Amino acid sequence: MVNKNVFSIKNLTQYFQQSLIDSERMCPADKDVLPVLGKGKQTKPTDFYISLDCTAWLSGTINQDLAEKLFTSKQTKGKPPLKEIELLLFPRVDLYTVRGAWRTSRSREVLLPLSIFVRLQRNGTFLPGRNPPWIPREWLSPNACATQPFAEFSVVDEYLTDNPYQGVETWPDLQRYCVDLLAAATGYSAQIETKYVGDIAKALFSIPLHEEYSLTQQCLLQIEPPIVGAKKKIIGVLEALGEAEEYPNLYRRFCSGEDTELKANTDLQADSALAGQHIAQMTGEFPLSPKQRNALHHSFKQDSGEILAVNGPPGTGKTTLLRSLVANLWTQAALAEVEPPLIVAASNNNQAVTNILASFAKVDESGLAEPLRGRWLPRLESYGLYCCSKDIAKNTPHQYMLSDGKGNIKDFQNNEYVQEAEAYFLQKISIWCGDEVKDIDTAKTRLHEQLKKSVQETRLIIKKLEIFLSYEQEIIGHYSSLDLMQQVLRDKDTLCHELNNQHQTLNQQQENIYTLWDKRPFWIHLLFWLPSIRDQQRRKSARLLKSWYEDIDIDIYSDANIEKWFARQLKLAKKALNDTLAEKIQMEQLRDGYVDVQEFLEQWLAPHKPQGFSAKTLTGQVNEINDRVFRFQSFKLASHYWEAHWLLELKTVLADSDENEQSPITKPRRYRRHAKLTPCFVSTFYMIPAFFTAYRGEEIPLFDEIDLLIVDEAGQALPEVSVASFALAKKAVIVGDTDQIEPVWGIPEKIDLANLTLFDLYQSQQHYESFWKKSGLLASGGNVMRAGQRQCRYHQFPQLQRGLYLTEHRRCYDEIISYCNQLVYQDVLEPLRGTANKPVPWGSMSMIEVFSPSKSYAGSRGNEGEATCIAQWLNQNRQAILAYSRTTNPSWSQKTDKEVIKLSVGVVTPFNKQARLILTKLALHKLGDITVGTVHKLQGDERVLIIFSSVYGENDNAMGKFYDVGTNMLNVAVSRARDCFIVFGNPNIFGVGGIGSPSGLLRRQLTVLK
Repeated sequence: MVNKNVFSIKNLTQYFQQSLIDSERMCPADKDVLPVLGKGKQTKPTDFYISLDCTAWLSGTINQDLAEKLFTSKQTKGKPPLKEIELLLFPRVDLYTVRGAWRTSRSREVLLPLSIFVRLQRNGTFLPGRNPPWIPREWLSPNACATQPFAEFSVVDEYLTDNPYQGVETWPDLQRYCVDLLAAATGYSAQIETKYVGDIAKALFSIPLHEEYSLTQQCLLQIEPPIVGAKKKIIGVLEALGEAEEYPNLYRRFCSGEDTELKANTDLQADSALAGQHIAQMTGEFPLSPKQRNALHHSFKQDSGEILAVNGPPGTGKTTLLRSLVANLWTQAALAEVEPPLIVAASNNNQAVTNILASFAKVDESGLAEPLRGRWLPRLESYGLYCCSKDIAKNTPHQYMLSDGKGNIKDFQNNEYVQEAEAYFLQKISIWCGDEVKDIDTAKTRLHEQLKKSVQETRLIIKKLEIFLSYEQEIIGHYSSLDLMQQVLRDKDTLCHELNNQHQTLNQQQENIYTLWDKRPFWIHLLFWLPSIRDQQRRKSARLLKSWYEDIDIDIYSDANIEKWFARQLKLAKKALNDTLAEKIQMEQLRDGYVDVQEFLEQWLAPHKPQGFSAKTLTGQVNEINDRVFRFQSFKLASHYWEAHWLLELKTVLADSDENEQSPITKPRRYRRHAKLTPCFVSTFYMIPAFFTAYRGEEIPLFDEIDLLIVDEAGQALPEVSVASFALAKKAVIVGDTDQIEPVWGIPEKIDLANLTLFDLYQSQQHYESFWKKSGLLASGGNVMRAGQRQCRYHQFPQLQRGLYLTEHRRCYDEIISYCNQLVYQDVLEPLRGTANKPVPWGSMSMIEVFSPSKSYAGSRGNEGEATCIAQWLNQNRQAILAYSRTTNPSWSQKTDKEVIKLSVGVVTPFNKQARLILTKLALHKLGDITVGTVHKLQGDERVLIIFSSVYGENDNAMGKFYDVGTNMLNVAVSRARDCFIVFGNPNIFGVGGIGSPSGLLRRQLTVLK
């Protein structure tokens, strides 16, 4: 473990800033470069970019006058004259040409395939930069953006590994290196060697890249990276942190070089004190699973500055946990009558954010009393507020807010709406109350009173359950079961009778001895001192005693000894009787207490069981009813309470002239008012700093303003993009899985190493390997989940990553998820769906043999024969898929065939080119709506049937397989399939290599379909 004093957080903050700048430098936005390219002429050297003729690349020079102007613009006053300046050259520029219908509004218009660091000399000559050239990550597959890649990341990475940049010293060296890199990425190396032996630089413009883009005759020279928009706000927060005297607790924890000290792992799901803090659920559809409950209870123990990492393997209910966190905090604030918390749910990309928003918009209210359902404000539909950019807002169906406070959330903030909403609200609450409620204040009070009762009911039954479990634990601890305890009680009862009889017998025997002695004649008493007389009387006493007892511990049967013996025996018998009676009474009290509280619980359960009630144990039944009935009811009461509160507050606000101010006081106050309607703000990490930066003469980041930051899909979140948001929050719950989709890193490792060195963070290669590569903090290989795991206090499963785990899996049939369980999760997952009641027509884990060869396509791969086979198979099985899907999903019965097919089928492939081939073939059969792509396409999603197009043919026998590079791809692909997973591929290639490889393990579980 690295010592926390090895690097300063200030240096790490600067490193994150530089990483953001470099990622922006190497892949400029269209809006920044299009004006320059459109003019077709040089612009002033003070601008961000200069358009150059392609001869700049061929000759390695620019006009000396222009060079001098650039030096002048870069020169700092009072400093020695610059000898050289480092710039970024984009030697090839391709522009989008309209062909076909593949491009979306989010695709790129400018393709800059190479980013080259150059050192400009005063005479206008370029020298190679200190860092190697790079192909921007968004043009490499796999990626999660709308851009269609022209090459595979693995191919580029292999080239850079096999061809170190060291030794590139001259401009021709750099030209050769760049051409070879681009040629290797696109599979064009052989043609380069034959066509451009004498003039390798020109080959750069002849390499075919992308059928949708056409080559221009321009180069682009970047003078300054145009850090604008979302990244500018992130950098603004980081700059403010660099100047801060003290770092926010959560930011300091996230950036720490030292792992947080572990606490002993304790299962808290049954902790009644914490269960009493759990007062709300956002839906009554399902109860929490034990591991979800354990994670939620752990969140209640979080301190400020603490990170709770929850590992969420596929299909284990991450979204349910997220909604529970939000519902509970919001309802607790309503119960306490304090301002609502600011909760932000964040992720790295818009797809993950859209999934979160969808979960807040679709709340199942079946089982809830009709009057409480829905929202009591017109046109208010979701519990999430999308904090997004103007471009995203144009097409979103969700409630949204822009960073300046505008957006459709403003539609609720005018006098006309308030008048309409107040009347609507009073109508709704009057129906719920059963009598007319005339004003919002009264409504709010009545809702709060009912909320208190609902929470009290939850807590009462938790207390009763705690008592019941305490009784049960004592019974099981002492007697194993209630039945055995009853048997012991019967035995005790019998023993009490026996001991009582024994005591009574002793008393009677003592009386008989006394009677014997009383019958002695007078003279016997006078002569008792004579030995013969005394012995004779003792023999009479002994004879009587021995008639009762065969063995008696009296040596001399004197009257005194006999009396002492009886006194002793009576005392022992009395004690045994009293002790047994006490034990019996204690057991009866325990039994009666157990039975009484059990009867109470059963009587409480009976009228509250919701439809689809499934719990078997008494504890499970109480938890299910609390979750699905009372906690859900409390959430709905809180939501209407907050609606009333909002109506009352808005009347005052509408008269306030500073409503739209961005000050550090007004902005948070406005957000907390919005939080009364939408308890969770949802955004990407790119946008959060823009929303939580205020303005008063200068930009002021709102450090520590967010009460809880929830990170979804944390395994995909880039640390340099996300870290600023941790400075804006008090504590964080991060949910994700490092064994699923990885981030799309925008910084090459070589540049990352240079940045670490620049900010004194690099010590040695050994330290880099042992700490930095495992830290989660690297811009070239880190992710928020990995960083958060290190800072989580818990390590639930020692054989897996740090943090808590969700393990109950309900998505896939058991035989499907068992593959993932074995591949990645060390058999920790608990498959709960079971096996199919009726056989799946195509089996649950199957393979269809395809023998066509694959082909290299500009650095990607495709197998047209396999694509054709997949399309034909789907077309032939279309009706069977429709019938099966409608039978197993009755709610789809009214959907069209097109809708059902889209919901039922997904096709995953390692290569973007194959995805396009498959889409083309599917379109011929009018199946073009099926989701087809790399695993990123089905992020957080599922289908009845997943097809995996493996692509490789026998012509690829010697080649390493992309799906075997790690476990992530096949883990994600297989776990998207609810009922059926089918591999299309060559049986002599797929899974044949290594038995322990991901495909080798999968192959052993596949049944070949004929």
